[in-house]
Amino acid sequence: MSSRLIDDFAAVRFRAADLNALFETDPFYADQFMFFELGGDNNLFECRNGGRQTRVRSWSLLGVGMEWEIMQKIVTFASACEGGCLRFAGDRQTLAESYIRKARNTLSEAVEPAALYNAGLSCGFEIKVDANEARGRYMEDRMEELRNYMPAHEHGDVLSWNLLPFNDPKHAALMFIYRGLDTRETYNKARVSGQEYAGGAIMKCARRRGQMAMADL
Repeated sequence: MSSRLIDDFAAVRFRAADLNALFETDPFYADQFMFFELGGDNNLFECRNGGRQTRVRSWSLLGVGMEWEIMQKIVTFASACEGGCLRFAGDRQTLAESYIRKARNTLSEAVEPAALYNAGLSCGFEIKVDANEARGRYMEDRMEELRNYMPAHEHGDVLSWNLLPFNDPKHAALMFIYRGLDTRETYNKARVSGQEYAGGAIMKCARRRGQMAMADL
């Protein structure tokens, strides 16, 4: 049976005060998060390091938003553990409660965007909307708001905005505010790249780099 194996989690926190400082109003009343997962199919391999068979793995963005929104996503994904379709690498079986607990712990230790970026993880986020499907005054007004902040790439009736939330705080804020315009799953909106085969938890590396940066101040 094919299963998805989870190798690592990572989480980034964007503080509400920092995001609100970018606007005349205060659109954020709580900190915002991005939650990432490193994993791959247990039956999918590639040749690496002179022909050595290695399980394919990649980073994905699982959730975006407030803490409760992230955990809501996590609980949904955790249900796959019960049927054996999702487990941690090295485990014969992972309980849903174990998956949720580890994700919650990772989220509670979320680092600043720069710390995770310096640890080797980067993320691009796309908001794509078909103008023919985005009907209704509310959707039209939201699209116009976003266009006022940032010009859209237009391909016929399809509008898209490419954001770099780790590199530009304004991009991060726009992602959090307008992500709902794009109805795709979060992992289909993101392009995540990082060290998939380095070994070791990326959050430990991110915290260490963050501490080093603070020491240099």
